[in-house]
Amino acid sequence: MLVKLLLKTKIIKMKTKILLLSLIFLTLSGCIKLKPAEPVKNEEPKPPTTVNHFYFYIEKDGKDKLYIAEDYQGFGGHYSGIGLDEEAGANDQGQMIDGYKHDSFHFSLFFYGGITHTGTYTLKHSDEGTPEGAGGYTYLNQNQAFVYIYNYPHALYISEDNCGSMEITYLSPDKREIKGNFNMTLYSPVAQDSLVIKNGHFWIDLDKLN
Repeated sequence: MLVKLLLKTKIIKMKTKILLLSLIFLTLSGCIKLKPAEPVKNEEPKPPTTVNHFYFYIEKDGKDKLYIAEDYQGFGGHYSGIGLDEEAGANDQGQMIDGYKHDSFHFSLFFYGGITHTGTYTLKHSDEGTPEGAGGYTYLNQNQAFVYIYNYPHALYISEDNCGSMEITYLSPDKREIKGNFNMTLYSPVAQDSLVIKNGHFWIDLDKLN
């Protein structure tokens, strides 16, 4: 009889301990709140800082949108997002710096007489897509710029007299490495429309260019 009583007492104590432990666990569980997962933020792209880049901003509706040149692998092979044509124009009268991104933009900066020194090159009227150019690559004997923006109502925008400038900030002695900035307003040759180009920048090292 005494053995049964002691056994029953042990069982009651064990159940009591289990109950207490359960209550403690539930209490602690209620105090610990899981931190909700933070929503993933879409970070704005940043302008590149490494060698061989070309980028610019377009001001639209009070905001600046960044455009960055990128290499492209297509059916015809590899296409570089940055280029320097050292004999641009029908008469090889200048040098052309190009920035390109597939299905986005193609920007060209033409330096009449070539890039010969650091400093400012003032822009003039561009003949790209106009009767003077007749759709070819003639280029007038003056500094000019033009851009094709593929998702805009009027894809082609060209420079006009004194609409902005291109600045060469660094030119290596062998003229193989070039750094520069550009700011300008470009105009549609077929409609009353314009693009404000801000904080454009390029850095080209021909010995490291793909």
